[in-house]
Amino acid sequence: MIQALQFNVPPKDTLCVYEYIPSEATCVMSYYVVSGDDLNLQATVSTPSHRTVLTTDYTSEGFYRFGSGVSSSTGYLHEENGKFSFCFTNESKITKSMQFFLRVDGQVPGIEDVDESELTKEQKMEKDTKDVAEILHTTAETQRLIRAQEQRLHSLATATGSSVSKWSFIVIISLAAISAVQLYQVHKLLSKKKKTVV
Repeated sequence: MIQALQFNVPPKDTLCVYEYIPSEATCVMSYYVVSGDDLNLQATVSTPSHRTVLTTDYTSEGFYRFGSGVSSSTGYLHEENGKFSFCFTNESKITKSMQFFLRVDGQVPGIEDVDESELTKEQKMEKDTKDVAEILHTTAETQRLIRAQEQRLHSLATATGSSVSKWSFIVIISLAAISAVQLYQVHKLLSKKKKTVV
């Protein structure tokens, strides 16, 4: 099962997504913040018994693996069966738009640990299908990352261009005001000199 969502996290708020995950499944989660202020969110993943599996720092993106068979050095362990919560917290004053991807794979008992020569034709096809699905998912994930980064850069460029335009306008108005004051002072000074000469 693969789930892909795009949603907005309101300012000073937390938004959660829920998904049923079997205890024997492996889960891959990724997210990318594409617009809004500093582009950082905090992610928290909790089990059905409300045990926190993961709490991240405030970051603009993340990629994490969960599962009963996942090594603690490459992911996060869980041995519960039920509805997991994936929550995202926005502490800024601006709404943030994000993309969220979740893949849940059921394990095929014993196939990974058996020599390929001992597998039946059906098991080999099942293993090959799973390998192809893994490659396709990795490719799709990379494409999503590129699209999210492009969207983020576009948002950043738009925000920067808007800020530059505002500051340029303010600078022009300020220079015009300073020039007007200087001209007035020069005119006033020349008028005084004329009166002194007369």
